Amino acid sequence: MNFRRFIPLLVIVFLMNSCVPENDALSVILPATNQLIIPEEKIPGDTLLVHFYAPGAWTASFSTGNIWVDVSPKSGTSGNKTVVISLLELNTSGTARLDSLRIYSNEQTVSVPVYQAVTRLAVYPENVVLQNTVQYEQSLYIASATDWSVAFNAEDVPWLSVLPLSGGPGTHQIVLKTLEANTTYDDRNTILRTTAGELSENITVTQKQKDALLLSADVQHIPPEGGDFSVEVQHNTDYSVTIPPAFRWIVYNTPNSVTTKGLISTTENFRVLEGTEDGARHGMIIFSNGL
Repeated sequence: MNFRRFIPLLVIVFLMNSCVPENDALSVILPATNQLIIPEEKIPGDTLLVHFYAPGAWTASFSTGNIWVDVSPKSGTSGNKTVVISLLELNTSGTARLDSLRIYSNEQTVSVPVYQAVTRLAVYPENVVLQNTVQYEQSLYIASATDWSVAFNAEDVPWLSVLPLSGGPGTHQIVLKTLEANTTYDDRNTILRTTAGELSENITVTQKQKDALLLSADVQHIPPEGGDFSVEVQHNTDYSVTIPPAFRWIVYNTPNSVTTKGLISTTENFRVLEGTEDGARHGMIIFSNGL
């Protein structure tokens, strides 16, 4: 279920052209969307659209006490209109839910049924990224109509705390916390397996690597006649190379990069032009990762 929440909600729609009036003389409400079915894997924050024609000023609303969907805007003027239906919560009640979007205009009401199936198991987000520092927290949510549990081998993952590890029906916040800083130059990962009855979902947890920007040498000695030199940069983050304008006698050439485990090795090539003054001169090259 990799980022399934970005998949648009299922909407059963008749083409707008089939109900758009050719002039403003029509006096009835014409919905282009006749029914909305919300698949159980959708999560709070997902939206869908309802299109309709209103012959006059209109309002749109759900039943009083409906806490699982909302509509915006709730009123407007005549013409071809679109409202946004927002999903507020998943259905962990154990039975399907049904309500209607009621559109009122010109002393008449048209209802668009909205159906939400039972959520047997939903986990969001399914990919969690933690920073490389200690005591860093991030949350995910588990929604289920039945009892659920989270399993992982804590002995193999001493850097991670997961609480709670089980619960009953409903939507629950799960807090992930780093117990150790990641001092290596590689990301480290683990899988949490969430189970509810016969259903299961995997959650990928990643702790980011320690950022590195290491130079093979921080001082270069160049003879008076100038010449080429190179600097090897070991890094796992993007960086920039800057030569201040005062040092135009240092020329930056095209780098070469080789990927190794954990770090990328980039050879930065430079040329120093022949000196025109007596005595030594000093220049500077700045390597920066933007921090």
